[in-house]
Amino acid sequence: MVYFLPAVIVAAALGYSERHLYRLTAELRGAGLLDARGHVAQVGKLRRYSGTLWAVKLRPEAVRPRLRWWDFRHDWRPDFAEDYHGERGAFRAVQDVMSEPLDLKGQIGRLIALAQQWAAVPGMAKTPVEGGSDMRLGAGLRAVAAQLPALIGMHPRQRHRAVSALAAEIAHTLNEPGRFRQHCASIYAALTEENEQRPGLRLLALQLERLAVDLAEVAPWRKPGAVLAARLRPA
Repeated sequence: MVYFLPAVIVAAALGYSERHLYRLTAELRGAGLLDARGHVAQVGKLRRYSGTLWAVKLRPEAVRPRLRWWDFRHDWRPDFAEDYHGERGAFRAVQDVMSEPLDLKGQIGRLIALAQQWAAVPGMAKTPVEGGSDMRLGAGLRAVAAQLPALIGMHPRQRHRAVSALAAEIAHTLNEPGRFRQHCASIYAALTEENEQRPGLRLLALQLERLAVDLAEVAPWRKPGAVLAARLRPA
């Protein structure tokens, strides 16, 4: 799972100093349990640290978590410039909570609520999972898989447009526009297998869904399209 949350809030919610949190993060990264890096946002002509991105391993059998380049391109804090100029950042939010006359239990509850408020996109009703790249990838690939069966009954001309659209969606989702023709060929090959009474489209759909699951676990592939092609290749 990939999500955004400033480290100062994580440290406060856990009851650690930021320095100790960074030490723990390094240990957990070394153990293959998470990946974490600072996120930089644009404020006018300036580039300023806006928070921290976290990729976390949720299941023992999952692959080593790794942040991808597109995670850093996402606008995790659309209101960051306003917060920056108004000095309403995460540090100030933590200080406001710490200054409230609360007992330890109440303070922890407020800090956890603050973490939930800031996770993913502050000020917007999103969960961390919805904001992560894994969900964007999974949704795109699963949408293509769901539309594959409809190709069978289409008129050839309509089918050609649909195949091109689905191949373009796969290429766009995986951020590999150069593999558009490869995905077209894979879909047409699956259609040929269907004409030969073999479950070509179903197998292609299963491989797309499998790839979506792998990418949701932050599989360490620079070229997921090549992985898909290899999996579709006859044994």
